[in-house]
Amino acid sequence: MKNIEINTDTSRRKSHQVEYKANLHRIADLFDQGYSKKDTYELLYEKGYISMSYRHFCRFNSTGKLTAQNRAKKPIANKRPKNSKSNLEFSHNNVVTKEDFDELIG
Repeated sequence: MKNIEINTDTSRRKSHQVEYKANLHRIADLFDQGYSKKDTYELLYEKGYISMSYRHFCRFNSTGKLTAQNRAKKPIANKRPKNSKSNLEFSHNNVVTKEDFDELIG
């Protein structure tokens, strides 16, 4: 018999998908009865029907397919056109005279 390497990340993910699809009828029934997604997950997990995390459970759609990862997206940097007037370099004098200081303080 040959030694076959198994990618445990992939096989675990696939087994979770199998668990989800095997319980689609239960999941649909619980949703129809008014259970929330969290309550449905907890019930199925406690009874041993599924072994995945709640976060992974939420990644499946109603047909049992994995949806896009719901990760927080990085904020988009504020990009201004290079020729914009607001893109001019800001420079200031970082030396404060006594008169300026007295005026600022009051």
